[in-house]
Amino acid sequence: MAAPVVVLPAIIQDPALALPGASFAAVFNAAGSAANAAGKALTGPLIDSIGALYLLGAMPLLALSTIALAAATTKGALLAAWAAMTVCMSGSWAAESKCVARLFAPEQYAGCFAMLAAGGRLASMGAKIALGVLRATTTWRSILYVG
Repeated sequence: MAAPVVVLPAIIQDPALALPGASFAAVFNAAGSAANAAGKALTGPLIDSIGALYLLGAMPLLALSTIALAAATTKGALLAAWAAMTVCMSGSWAAESKCVARLFAPEQYAGCFAMLAAGGRLASMGAKIALGVLRATTTWRSILYVG
């Protein structure tokens, strides 16, 4: 999920796409936020019924939407792929919470959620740094195809 955010400046500057710069960045971020909210509304009840199995379906769809983003050649296709990626990941925290509730005693929840939150933030920071370094050596499309 960090890849589109890290490569957004390169997407905007891609001459083949002829995007309107900062206004597209605002629309891109707004589309991601809206998709995240819609995704949570849709995935919450699904996760309540099937739990972490949600991730077994969401992860392949995330991979496909990442490939779609890398292959996108229009503003609409970029936004649709980004929204699909965001919807896929919107239920990850709820799915992880279901795992904690199933695997640990209630008195261990605080530590488990702290580890999930801290681990997630560290992974996100590391991914953004690695992707930034990678961005200096390859194209934004290559990053998404590999990611």
